[in-house]
Amino acid sequence: MKVVLPSGSAVTTFQTDLAIISSSSTGDSDESAEIALRFQPVADRATGYANVIYLRIDVTTVPGGLLAKRFFYECLEATTCSTTSSVGVVTAGNWTSSGAVVDQERVYQAAISWLPATDVVTFTLSSGGNMLASATVDLQQGKTGSPAVAVPFDVSPNSYMRSFVTALARGGAVGGGDASIVSHFDNVYVGTDGAAPVLFDDFEGETIIDSTKWSVTGSLATIVPG
Repeated sequence: MKVVLPSGSAVTTFQTDLAIISSSSTGDSDESAEIALRFQPVADRATGYANVIYLRIDVTTVPGGLLAKRFFYECLEATTCSTTSSVGVVTAGNWTSSGAVVDQERVYQAAISWLPATDVVTFTLSSGGNMLASATVDLQQGKTGSPAVAVPFDVSPNSYMRSFVTALARGGAVGGGDASIVSHFDNVYVGTDGAAPVLFDDFEGETIIDSTKWSVTGSLATIVPG
């Protein structure tokens, strides 16, 4: 489900309640629930994933439980984004690339925010008012680091493309197996153009997804009462 915004606006803070209700996989299939921001220069949007940057949090099944990870990467392969390169340098926080263990059916608040003036990104994961994991990423250091990210590199209001929540079940490279996931998203907060986040949608009193707020083409999303 993609956030619908007025033309010219860019999401700079994206937060949602997230809970994994059930998940399973066999073979080399896998499943995940995600929130993400996608950036891509307008001139490249007719060429697949050329110069796409993702800021992403996902929760996926691992042996013995669930793991929440944060990602910041550029697509180096334009057809399917099968090859990527990490962008930026982690400068603070306890959320390492190994991920944070999370519990099934527990509600978490996952948030991504970025400052256009400084290219600093913050990922946070909390529950019950307690901060569980955070990471601050300096994208500018990624441009000049060793190795530097591939160019052109553009995370800006002009290159902002979309923000979305999704749940995915995917087959692996070998094939075979099955995967399924049921995830709940709620109390979505959005901040645009550097403003403080405000409640965007709590799905209360609704029986269908509001098309003025969400683009759900091809989605199986439904509103669950309560």
